[in-house]
Amino acid sequence: MSRKVLKYDDVVQELSQAIETIAGPVVQTLSPKGGNVMFNDGTIISNDGISIARSIRVADYFQDSIIRTIRESCVRTNSEAGDGTTTSILLTSVMLKEGMRLKSEGFNGMEITRTLREASKKLLGRIKEQARVIKDDKELFNVARISANNDDKIAKTVVDTVKVAGLDGMVFIEPNNKPEDEIESNVGFNIKAGMFRPEFRTHGFAAMYSKVPVLITDKRLYYKAEAEAILRSVYDAGYKEVVVVARDFLGDCLNFLTVNHTGGAFKVLLIKEPDATDQSYESLEDLAAYLDSRVVTEKAGNLVDNITIKDFAIADRVFSDGQKSLLSKENKKKANPQLVNLLDSLRKELAKKPKDKDIERRIANLTSGMATIKVGAATQQEMQERIYRFEDSVNATRAAMRHGYLPGGGIAIMNAFNDKDYPEDYRTLFRRYTEAGLRQIARNCGKDPDTIVERVKHLQEDLDSPDIGYDALTDDCVNMIQVGIIDPYQVLQLAIENSVSAACNILSVNYFVVEENKEEDDKK
Repeated sequence: MSRKVLKYDDVVQELSQAIETIAGPVVQTLSPKGGNVMFNDGTIISNDGISIARSIRVADYFQDSIIRTIRESCVRTNSEAGDGTTTSILLTSVMLKEGMRLKSEGFNGMEITRTLREASKKLLGRIKEQARVIKDDKELFNVARISANNDDKIAKTVVDTVKVAGLDGMVFIEPNNKPEDEIESNVGFNIKAGMFRPEFRTHGFAAMYSKVPVLITDKRLYYKAEAEAILRSVYDAGYKEVVVVARDFLGDCLNFLTVNHTGGAFKVLLIKEPDATDQSYESLEDLAAYLDSRVVTEKAGNLVDNITIKDFAIADRVFSDGQKSLLSKENKKKANPQLVNLLDSLRKELAKKPKDKDIERRIANLTSGMATIKVGAATQQEMQERIYRFEDSVNATRAAMRHGYLPGGGIAIMNAFNDKDYPEDYRTLFRRYTEAGLRQIARNCGKDPDTIVERVKHLQEDLDSPDIGYDALTDDCVNMIQVGIIDPYQVLQLAIENSVSAACNILSVNYFVVEENKEEDDKK
């Protein structure tokens, strides 16, 4: 397949088309009155931004490369905050269009990107000033409801679930074989380290397992023989999946386990303890106690290549992504004496050393939560659409719990605009960028964007309230905080950061080197 070199000035029209191709279907889903998108097999209708963006492919290699770059902005936002994909793509598309306008007027691409990056920091600073802390369940419910597309039932289930799981726990979402929604909860042990390599993921950006053997060791695993012994031990016991928590993974051992996982012969998840310290070993001991198992230690001479299945714990659920891992074991009628004794010991230590943060952390980790939302529906199509809304709502709610919330409906970013923050030539760009959310909501409601924006600004000034915004459901201007139309701060922060990054990557380019269309190559 041959390559061709394209000059920016010669592909402006194709660039604009690529932006519209990905942004058009995604941004029209914004707000409660936004539309859905049907996939080509006719089985899934979705207003989930990340799913729509991932489904968009075009035959033209140049346009597809631009679409991939824009899509990356929403993927990064989704992977970190779990929501905000539509906003990311909307902001990226607006910044690209406005940046292209500046380039057409003779502005240097590198100078544009430098200015955009610097100015966006001021914008983020003004948005952070607006962030508010979640104070009660009502505010939590409002965040959950907005992200669930105003579904009160989903919002209530989400609030109940995240309270069960806790801030450091895990929430799983899966189909139910019944028509109603259900919540299952149990505790889990949290490790502040994710999967050792992204190749070990099994579901999207994460790895998830049920009823899986877990080996806990303080060794640095290096040799292929060690890896073979691990797989052989669990395979002989009837398993084809394994989780290994170790001090480190190196050399032939790592390569052997990676190849087995990616080749499909054996599913493997490797989790490295974040610090090779005495405290790290203490964490391994805590995990072993929690899972009613033991640490295969270097000091005791328990070599990994001599292990048997008896050296493995069985975890009921394991979740791991790029930042964290959580392992759970069901609470049996008969208490785990190893865990009970450890907790008793830690609580006695805490009584002697009140407010000892390390002891408090260990107790919390041994008793933290994990919850599963089982989503019910009448049809598979409805089930998938509801799962998307549950996922957005859970992620947005937890983001708000961690980092606070803002008035929603595109108001927070619009209020953050101050023309004094930007060079004169860039003020129009940032005004359109910061008004993009409100304008798109108005457009999706069949309203004139200019009229809605002016109406909101006029009322904000008259009522001396920056919280006044446009309620798409009632077609009225209201106090967004009071009626519960709020957005997580982290979601908007990441949407801005990632949209600026994606737009600048494209605007800085003067030449594109792309593959020619394969079908055309075959004809030559």
